[in-house]
Amino acid sequence: MDNRLPQDSAKTIDAIWLTVQEIKQGLYGVPNTDDRGLCGDVREQGKIIAKNSNHIRRLWIAVAILASSIGGGIYGAIEVFAR
Repeated sequence: MDNRLPQDSAKTIDAIWLTVQEIKQGLYGVPNTDDRGLCGDVREQGKIIAKNSNHIRRLWIAVAILASSIGGGIYGAIEVFAR
């Protein structure tokens, strides 16, 4: 592939414009299609990460409750059977 720009200024401007359009479509997607582009993909991943962080926080709360319950049960058993 030849990356040199054409020598004619009008052709150069057209080539640059096409390159800018391709970059824009890559970032924002193609209008009137399902393609969201890179920005849409990043936005979607951000939503997924936020949802997963909420689930992870709930999991840690459940682990803390379970661990404290087990710890309390073991402590109670030691107190009862140590006498």
